[in-house]
Amino acid sequence: MNKHIYHREIDQQAGDSLAHIAGLIQHAGDVLDVGTGSGALGRYLAGLEGYRVDGITYNPAEAELAAPHYRQLHVLNLEQANSLDVLGERRYRYIVCADVLEHLAGPAPVLARLAAFLADDGELIISVPNIAYIGVVAELLAGEFRYRDEGLLDHTHLHFFTRRSLAEMLRGADLGVRAWRSVSRPLPASEFAARRLDHLPDSMQRFLSGREDSHTYQFVLLAGRGIEQADAEENPPLFDTPHFSAQVFWAEQGGAGFAESQSALAYGLLGQERQVLRFSIPAMAAPLASLRIDPAERPGFVRLFEIRLVDAAEQVRWRWHPAQHDFSTAHGLVACPAAWNNPERQLALLNDDPNFVIKLDEPLPAQQGLTLELELGWPYLPEAAVLGQQMGAMQEQAHIERERLLAVQRQQCSELAASQHRLGDLQAQLSAHIEQIAQLAQQNGTLRIELAHAQDALAHARGMLAAVRGSKLWRLGRRLRLTRISL
Repeated sequence: MNKHIYHREIDQQAGDSLAHIAGLIQHAGDVLDVGTGSGALGRYLAGLEGYRVDGITYNPAEAELAAPHYRQLHVLNLEQANSLDVLGERRYRYIVCADVLEHLAGPAPVLARLAAFLADDGELIISVPNIAYIGVVAELLAGEFRYRDEGLLDHTHLHFFTRRSLAEMLRGADLGVRAWRSVSRPLPASEFAARRLDHLPDSMQRFLSGREDSHTYQFVLLAGRGIEQADAEENPPLFDTPHFSAQVFWAEQGGAGFAESQSALAYGLLGQERQVLRFSIPAMAAPLASLRIDPAERPGFVRLFEIRLVDAAEQVRWRWHPAQHDFSTAHGLVACPAAWNNPERQLALLNDDPNFVIKLDEPLPAQQGLTLELELGWPYLPEAAVLGQQMGAMQEQAHIERERLLAVQRQQCSELAASQHRLGDLQAQLSAHIEQIAQLAQQNGTLRIELAHAQDALAHARGMLAAVRGSKLWRLGRRLRLTRISL
C-alpha cells in the first residue's frame, strides 16, 4: 500500500474530483471517508452543520495530519478480511472512496464489504482515474507507459478503470450508479502535456479526441443499492476535438514585470477558423500597463484578428488590431505582416513557448477587473505543425550560426585589443627613445659649444706663443740655449 501523503483542498469552484464529491454530499448524517489523505474532506464537512465524519487511512503520517478533523480515524489495511470490524455497528449516510480503489489489489471485495456499512438510504461516492484518457492513449501510441509520483499513472496504482469496467465492478457488488460526473482536463493542462497528437493524421486526431471520455481525467459517481440505471450525466466532457492552451500575463504600472501569479489560461480548438478566448484579469489597484500573450504551447500557425480589453459592463476599454499596431517584443514566433485586404496577421509559432508583448499606449485603470478577449483562428492544417517545427529548426540553426559569428567576432576583438595593447607598448617605447635622443642631442650641442670655446682658447694661446717667439728676448734666449717653450 502507498505511504505517500496526498495533500489536497476542496475548492468548489475548481471543478476537480473533490469539488464534485462535496457537491454530491447533500444530506446531513454520518460520513465515512475512506482514504483521508491529509484530511481535506473531513476539514470541509467539519465546517458544515449536521455531519459526523469518520476516516480510514493506511498511512500513519496521513492519520496524524487528518485526525483533528474526524470523530474517529482508523489506520488499517482495507484488504484484510476483518479490518472493517473496527466500525462496529455504525451505518453511514455516505461512504466516500476518493481515489482509493485503484490502489487496491482486490477493489471489488473491499467495495462489497464497505457497502455493508451503508445506512438504508446510504450511498457510496467513488472517484477513480480514467485509464482511457487521451493523454494515456497518446503515450501508448508513442510506445510509452510511464509511471509518475501522482496522477493517472501513479506508481502505486494496481487497478485501472474505464467507465464500463467501473460500472461492471459495481454491478458485481450489487450496486447501481445513480449519477455520473466527469472531471474533464484538457491535454495541455495534464501531466501528459508533452505528448501531443500533432504527429498523427487529421482523421486519427479527430477520432481520438471524439471518443467517449477521451478528455475525462477522472470519474466521480454516486452509487447505492437497488438502482437500475444511472441518471444522465450532468457535466458531459467539454472537449471532443483537439485543442491548444493559451496564456496571458499582465503587468501593472510600476510593477516588477510578468509573473505566473498574474496570468490566466484558456483553451482553444484546433481547426476552428475563428474563435474568441477569454481571460479574466482581477481587480488591480495600479493601472494595467502591459500584456504578454502566449498564443499556444506548441509549434503551428495562428491567425490573429484582434485583442480587446472589456470591462464588467461589456464595454470595450482598449483594442489592439494587427493591421494598425505591432508587438513591442516577440520570441519564438515569426509575425507575417498583415495584408492591406486581410484583417488578420499570420503567426508562425516556432517552439513550445512562443510569446509576444504589447505595451499599452496609456495605462488602463482596472479597479473593477477586466476580461481580455483574444480573437484568433487555428486552421486545421496538418502541415502547419511540421512547418512550424521546420522553421523552428531553421531559427535554431540561425541562432547557432549567429552564436558562431559572435564567437569569431569576440575572438577578433580580443586579438585586436591585444594588438592595440602591444601597439601602446611600442608607442611608449618609441616615446622613450625619442626623449632619450632629444637629451643626447642637447648634450651634443653643449659639447659642441664647449669644443668651440676650447678651440678659441687654443687659437688665442697659439697667437700669444707666436708673439713670444718673435720677440728679441726669445731670440737671445735661443742663442744662449735658455728657452724651451713649445705648444
